[in-house]
Amino acid sequence: MTKHLLFFLIFILLSCDTKLQVEKITKIEANATQLTFDGNEKFHLSWEPCGNRIAYATERFATYFNAYSIYGEDLGAFSQPGNIERISNIGLSRDASKIVFRDPNNGDLTVQSLLEFEVTTYSYPYFYSPRFYCWSPDDQQIAMATWEEIFILSLKSHQITEILKVDSWKIISGLSWSPDSKSILYAIDEMSEGHIWLMNLGTDNKRVITPDSIEACLPDWSPDGQKIVFLTVKFGSNECKVSVIDTSNNYLITDILEDDSLSSPRWSPDGTKIAYNKGYGKRISIIDENGASLHSISNSLPFTRYFWHPDGDKIITFGRFYECTINLISTIDYRMVPVTNGLNSDKDEFPVWLPETSDLIYLKDNLFWAVFNSGSTKKLWESADNSTKRNVDISPDGSQIIYDDRRDIYLQSIRGGNPINVTEKITEKLTHPTYSPNGKQIACCSRDGLKIFTLDNNKLIEDMSFAGNYTNPDWGQENAKFGSHIAVEINGSIYIISPNSWSPELVISDGTEPCWSPDGTKIAFVRNNNIY
Repeated sequence: MTKHLLFFLIFILLSCDTKLQVEKITKIEANATQLTFDGNEKFHLSWEPCGNRIAYATERFATYFNAYSIYGEDLGAFSQPGNIERISNIGLSRDASKIVFRDPNNGDLTVQSLLEFEVTTYSYPYFYSPRFYCWSPDDQQIAMATWEEIFILSLKSHQITEILKVDSWKIISGLSWSPDSKSILYAIDEMSEGHIWLMNLGTDNKRVITPDSIEACLPDWSPDGQKIVFLTVKFGSNECKVSVIDTSNNYLITDILEDDSLSSPRWSPDGTKIAYNKGYGKRISIIDENGASLHSISNSLPFTRYFWHPDGDKIITFGRFYECTINLISTIDYRMVPVTNGLNSDKDEFPVWLPETSDLIYLKDNLFWAVFNSGSTKKLWESADNSTKRNVDISPDGSQIIYDDRRDIYLQSIRGGNPINVTEKITEKLTHPTYSPNGKQIACCSRDGLKIFTLDNNKLIEDMSFAGNYTNPDWGQENAKFGSHIAVEINGSIYIISPNSWSPELVISDGTEPCWSPDGTKIAFVRNNNIY
């Protein structure tokens, strides 16, 4: 009887504790306010100690137009057209005033002015996107080629006409309009053989103009119509050549062997120079028609397309890169301010505020940096530790940084020095460490669930664990009204649990990246790539 009564009392106590815990949880503000609206991917949220701003990392595709002199001088941005972040392939008009591309949202062809906000769309009812664009000499028509078809778009009539369709085992690999607008060059790869064809647009007559002994692609017609430059590639090897032939007799004038990856040879507007892409979109070499080297341009960012400017003194590069940057969003007026830029392959991520300050630390290409309230940035120290650093948090007193390398958890003094592996004697993988409000415990994720450890002399002593598919834990500050809870992500929703209660409670459906406010009464989170 006594034994049964004891179990009954324990059950009542546990029930009361759980009930009190649920009551606290359900009092947390349930109305979510959207702070960002750009839809770029966001993660690693961190709330400023004063509560006015949230730092976060964001990844997005960014595009750029850059101008270079033919002597290699970086002239800066040529244009900043909007709404083309997801575009990787464009065609620049001969007067450099317009671009053409296929809209990835609706599939239409779009012609967009670079000089003023003017956009014209053209219905494009075909499945494959164009791989090559070529504007006519008067910029009133655009020839475009997919893998198997060539079309011509008339900007005046809005009509798209198919002029060629090749067999499925053939591939169109280049396109160029004749200076008199009467013919088009195109290259066809067929069973490891490549030839350049000339098509008369008035008669539809076609003929091969390259010798049988070479494999040719990517042709470009000289401005006077007398010569054609193209690329020859020996299939199965790295041998590439820039070649020039005379159009009157198909005589091979120039044949330049290179030992690097080449593409897209193009005549200058005056026909005295040839540019070609060298080194996988990082360099442009400029030669004369006889093959003598003139200039070289090195691009800091990889480009997908390049074009001659009509004045012949500049090269325009177009590229797309994936950048990871740190931004701040105000919780008061929702104003977003970029803190870092992700150019030149930098990857800025895992921002976290220093306690009692408006200063941030973050990871830039696996090294710790600080950005101060003044706007200045500084590398904290040179690290001899090359392990991948992730999921950064700072101790409440600001003296220690904690992070994981996808397997172990490390402590690092804010002043530098060697990191300490606090999980060296723990065999299971532990990730996503977060400090308790007093800094004496950490919560982290394991394969089996969430674990709570006491941190004692740089060693971890396990206190308790919660089975489940947990990730991205954040331990909220002690609060007289709500207590101290851990917000966690479980299968795309956010739950909060107390180290004194085993039952997680759902608070946010369809949310990720939970982050407690400094007073422990609100949670910031990400939904559909925006912050709430």
